[in-house]
Amino acid sequence: MTKVVVGKGISTKAWARDASSDVDDKVVAFAESTGLLDELRERGGWSADEGFIDDAWILLTDADESDLDYDPAVVAYATLPRTEDDDMTKIHHSELTIFDAEDHELTGEDRRKALVDFRLTGTMFGAFFARTGGAHEDPEDPSTWGPETAADVDWTGFDG
Repeated sequence: MTKVVVGKGISTKAWARDASSDVDDKVVAFAESTGLLDELRERGGWSADEGFIDDAWILLTDADESDLDYDPAVVAYATLPRTEDDDMTKIHHSELTIFDAEDHELTGEDRRKALVDFRLTGTMFGAFFARTGGAHEDPEDPSTWGPETAADVDWTGFDG
């Protein structure tokens, strides 16, 4: 799940190198509505008049909470909610990896058919996704891997 993270100072942790600084007004509004900016304000990193002050920042990341909890530069974070109208937290269909029951990666028409099944029924007979890092995924149970529902997938450009 994608998280909005606010912080102050420089993060040298690996998660920060992979985070996105491509933040729009909706993300800032979410940060304000969840109290993230209030927490940053208490540390001198945010002002309603000036915005972010000095070395304060806001990022989007799919990092584990444990990585964020132990980073001294992180002030606060919150998980973005998933909505059908907002592709900000959806995974694009082209980023999904699918395997058959023999653990072979599906490609071409076989992959397209499996995605069509998932999009229409919410399941894929004889196939499973690779892990996507979702909180719902059980490492020991491949049936929980991948997006929870078809609504969690950005189907833009899909031909099925």
